[in-house]
Amino acid sequence: MTIENGCAICYEDFNDTNPRAKVPCCEVEGTSVQLCMACVKVICDIAGNSENIGKCPRCSSYIKVLEGKVWKSDPPKENLFIRCRICNQRRAPSNDNPRFCDACFVGLQNPLRYECKRCHRLQVIHHPMYRYQASPSAFGTATWACHQRCGDYTHWRISDQDVNKVPFNDVPDSWQEHNFGIIRQIRRNGA
Repeated sequence: MTIENGCAICYEDFNDTNPRAKVPCCEVEGTSVQLCMACVKVICDIAGNSENIGKCPRCSSYIKVLEGKVWKSDPPKENLFIRCRICNQRRAPSNDNPRFCDACFVGLQNPLRYECKRCHRLQVIHHPMYRYQASPSAFGTATWACHQRCGDYTHWRISDQDVNKVPFNDVPDSWQEHNFGIIRQIRRNGA
């Protein structure tokens, strides 16, 4: 392979079965970094989005292969998601703060204490972990890192002291008896 006649990724020479890709974002006559169509197609296929929109390896512009040609593209719709600063999951950003997902923004507004299933110590978690509990006393199905004693991802349940701090409109449906207890308590207090 010669630099002028080969792909910078697979090192194969360009020919009829492996043509050079003309990438519109970086197409400059005489560039030494050239790519073949097969490699550009792989870049788009493995991009991890349903639209097969990849990023140019030279400038990171969004590209897509259609009908044997490389086209500039808008970002894939999945890229509208962010990596939440708290739970580290790719989710839609909160309308109130684009650095956090909606769930973690709820947790930031109402930080609650949770009990670790392994070491039984309490830890404030800025994510509504109660949403994953079948009842207020059951440990949830989702894991979170324990920063107390375990140093590992464990299951959690809301502390007894914080159960009544769960926003009423966000109490899980499976906590029906708990909801009824809150309603009874409100009625008894005359509120």
